[in-house]
This record gives sequence, C-alpha cells and structure tokens, in this order.
Amino acid sequence: MQSFLAAKAVCDAVGWDYNVFSWVDRTYRLNIEWLAGYRHPRNAPPPECETKLLNLYAQPRRICEAAAALPNWNPPLITAWSYHMTWKRTLMTDLRTKLTEQHVFQAAQDA
Repeated sequence: MQSFLAAKAVCDAVGWDYNVFSWVDRTYRLNIEWLAGYRHPRNAPPPECETKLLNLYAQPRRICEAAAALPNWNPPLITAWSYHMTWKRTLMTDLRTKLTEQHVFQAAQDA
C-alpha cells in the first residue's frame, strides 16, 4: 500500500492524475482469453490468404459470411484465421459483448 501512496504523491507533485487499475469487465476478459487461444502463429493465415481476408473484411461481416464468400476455403480455417487476425488487431469487433457467430468483424483502419 505504501508504494501506491508514494506513486500517487509523485504524480500529484507533477500534476498528473493517478488511478489504480483494479478490474476488467468479465465479458471483455473472457473474449480476450478466447482470442488468446488463437495467438500462436500456427493460426495465422498465409500472407496471400490474409490479404484476401482483409479485402473481404473491408466491409463489416460475420465470419460465416466470409466463409460463404470463399466457398473453396475451409470454414474452420477461416474462423481460426479471423480470430488470429482479431488477436493481432488487423480485424476489429466489439469485445464488450460475448463473442458469438453473430459478431461482425471488420478490417482495422491501419491494416
């Protein structure tokens, strides 16, 4: 506790705000934990597939819609690749609500 008080005193002295981060929304945390399961490079799409997916996700869509747009691709791979790309933040979705098949994904602005 002393270290928190000392840090607050230093921040106060230089005019900074000081807050102690103490919790994360449960749904957000569970979504991050789920996506973390896809962070390993084995879940990364090959570069040419990532490019196609980013082009496809330029318009917001669900993963099942992406799979339908790529009928010659393996849907479970599209799912794994999409989650990996979300972990890397090249795809974005609302993580404040439980991830479901209804979630809409979109390419990040800087992807």
